[in-house]
Amino acid sequence: MEKAAKKLVKIAKEGKRVTKKTFFVLKNRGAKSLIRETKDYFVAKIRKSGLVTAKTTKIKDFLFISCHLDMPHKYRCVFQAEQLKKNGLSGDIRFFTDLQEEWLKYYDVFIFYRVPIEDKIKVFIEKAKKLNKMVIYDIDDLVFEEDLVKDKSEVAEMDEAGKKLYFDGIRRHRETMQLCNFGIASTEGIARHMEKYIPTVLVNRNSVPDDLAKRSAQALVDDRTSRSDEIVIGYFSGSKTHDDDFMLIEEALEKILDKHANASLFIVGHLQLSERFKKYENRIRRHGFVKYDDLPKLISMVDINLAPLVVSEFNHGKSEIKFTEAALLKKPTIASATEAFMYAVKEGETGFIAGNEEEWFEKLDRLIADKGLRQKIGKQARQDVLARYGTQTIGKNLLNFIETNRKRKIVYVSPSTQISGGVMVIAQHLKRLQERGYNTSMVTHNGDEELVWMEDFEVPIVPFSMFTGSLIGMLDAAVATMWSTVEVVQSSSARRKFYLVQNKEHLFYAQDDPNFEKAKKTYDADIEYLTVSQWCKQWLKDEFKKDSKYIPNGIDKETFHEVEPLESKKAGKIRILIEGNPDNDYKNVDESFRIIEKLDSEKFETWLISYGGKPKNWYRCDRFFEKVPFADMNKYYSSCDILLKTSKLESFSYPPLEMMACGGVCVVAENGGNAEYIQNGVNALAYALGDVEIAAKQIERLTDDSELKKKLIEGGIQTVAGRSWEKSIDILEEIYG
Repeated sequence: MEKAAKKLVKIAKEGKRVTKKTFFVLKNRGAKSLIRETKDYFVAKIRKSGLVTAKTTKIKDFLFISCHLDMPHKYRCVFQAEQLKKNGLSGDIRFFTDLQEEWLKYYDVFIFYRVPIEDKIKVFIEKAKKLNKMVIYDIDDLVFEEDLVKDKSEVAEMDEAGKKLYFDGIRRHRETMQLCNFGIASTEGIARHMEKYIPTVLVNRNSVPDDLAKRSAQALVDDRTSRSDEIVIGYFSGSKTHDDDFMLIEEALEKILDKHANASLFIVGHLQLSERFKKYENRIRRHGFVKYDDLPKLISMVDINLAPLVVSEFNHGKSEIKFTEAALLKKPTIASATEAFMYAVKEGETGFIAGNEEEWFEKLDRLIADKGLRQKIGKQARQDVLARYGTQTIGKNLLNFIETNRKRKIVYVSPSTQISGGVMVIAQHLKRLQERGYNTSMVTHNGDEELVWMEDFEVPIVPFSMFTGSLIGMLDAAVATMWSTVEVVQSSSARRKFYLVQNKEHLFYAQDDPNFEKAKKTYDADIEYLTVSQWCKQWLKDEFKKDSKYIPNGIDKETFHEVEPLESKKAGKIRILIEGNPDNDYKNVDESFRIIEKLDSEKFETWLISYGGKPKNWYRCDRFFEKVPFADMNKYYSSCDILLKTSKLESFSYPPLEMMACGGVCVVAENGGNAEYIQNGVNALAYALGDVEIAAKQIERLTDDSELKKKLIEGGIQTVAGRSWEKSIDILEEIYG
């Protein structure tokens, strides 16, 4: 008793302190300061309560973003999160004041619970929708409709400043709601009003969480109500806004207490009893507001549960938890005829609905007089609630809603974000799938989280460590893009697993290098294969008996087209562009400069662009450019007459195609990567790898034959016209579904 008394004193002091501070801040600092300081207070409380989860270390399916405490937060965030986890999804709960933009990388479904609008909330939601994330607003009360609350007694008692603050809160909740794609309501009454602002709303009823079911089962074991002739009628008020509701049953209760001397009343929570109950003081017990965890023990102390509510449009939004919580303890409930209770209670089987004072008296009288009826109704109510309101059962409804309405999730696992033809293809796939409504992400093996060289690339980039070991329940496809990423994809939770093969990557290594065999083994894996070139498709079939789907590479015509050159060409000189890393053997840049040595330096000028190594001392290089931004490459192509490309090994060689798009001509070494589109003498001039004499003569031909040059330029433009990314993404959509 002493411990409980101290606790009550502590609660009273805290309540008095908060109330005093609220009025002080409102009077002296204004409504905005009150909102800010109230938010700070709740943040501290929530963090201390353990009701939110810690910072995520893995990408997950969903995130609840809450703006509430205690029971409402439990039912709409903690318990709904439990529903989704029981049905195979992963997720977290965070408080709205901790909102961070990086959450957009790590989660795919955002559920805002009663969060009022703020600038950062608005920005976050708009970005989430742009990334094709699913954004849901969840609410369990009709506190977003002014017309339904303006006449409530607790609102009428507010002063003008309080009303202004209250109605501003209503507007701000509604504004956040209107920004969201979808809505979740706890009852049909709420859903009906939400649909005025959000077209697609799910009714997801408050479930019975596993922990409550267990504690209720234990409380049943300890139930003492059958050890006495006393019939305890219970009323669990909750908040102090239920005085009007209790008035509905006062007359019926007075008659019952007069008729049944063994009947008593047990009131839990806030309630102002009228004077008519003074004469029953010795038969009325009261208990203060209790923690959720202690509720089953108190419910077990009653024989009959009462759930009166004034029937109104506002109260049609109230849920049936007073029925479900009592049913778990096999306690029969008499409830008002609100929509939620009408849905939940099967009249005469699992409880009773009372529409007027006579029905309250008649049904309460029957239950008091008939112990067998109480037991029968209570038993059936428990069975029904466990069957219909269990976490997994209710959660299937929520899962199906999300699965039906979410965008498909596609992840590409890339070695890095560094500029290269292979990474450019990955980025184009992701960016263009995103533009078509897919929820795409890039996972980087080296931990990069930015791709800065492609304009308008807004696909989330997640480091390797956040992806490995994550159990994402809604990952439709994961795509490996290099041999070193295949194991990551195979061990993922993706529903379908692909390997986009862009080259014979084992040939990047010497045969005695362990990576040679490791890379080669990935071409014989249990995975679906994709390729970007016909030669690669044929090679997989011939050498590994693997079928693959061919996705032709496109070209970004908005980026690659002829533009104003960086500088004017020198009179009488032909400018040759060489692109490639001199330190990469398969780029074969040395051969390009051996060809340059065969040309007249008075007649030819040479530019080199590299994204890695620098020019060697013996190179005859007039200008050197390092790590040119992808978006600026068209300026360099447009500044040159001829592209000389001498790679030994390419999956798909992009620079010649880009040069064609910018109105230039190409001389290329023949390899599988350019065989996709190079036609010697039609859109480019080709030579056999290593034959530097012939390569030099091909370049000389272009300077001597203006008709040939014109023909190649026209052929190149036609080749570019046939390389549409839209067609490629059409194929990808057919593959991914």
